[in-house]
Amino acid sequence: ISRLGPKPDDILTPRERENLQHALGLDRNHRPWRNWFAAEPGSPDDRIFVGLAARGLAALQSGPRPGFCPDNIWRVTTAGMAAAGAPEFVEGRSR
Repeated sequence: ISRLGPKPDDILTPRERENLQHALGLDRNHRPWRNWFAAEPGSPDDRIFVGLAARGLAALQSGPRPGFCPDNIWRVTTAGMAAAGAPEFVEGRSR
């Protein structure tokens, strides 16, 4: 850990980083272009996001809505964006 704070590798497992980057669209376009991740409640991905939320790196935007969306919708927080190595992300669009 540097004096500037922990590096992303110090605080995220590879799967956590992958899920955060996927939520931001970084896996396809090295700049964030979205901020959401749909995960079936109780699934491995959902459990990862529960853990990320407990650390302030993600937040539950909405739970399942019968007849519309059966999944939990997760958002990445500003701290999660930094941990995932995302460039600055403002109001749904990257700069």
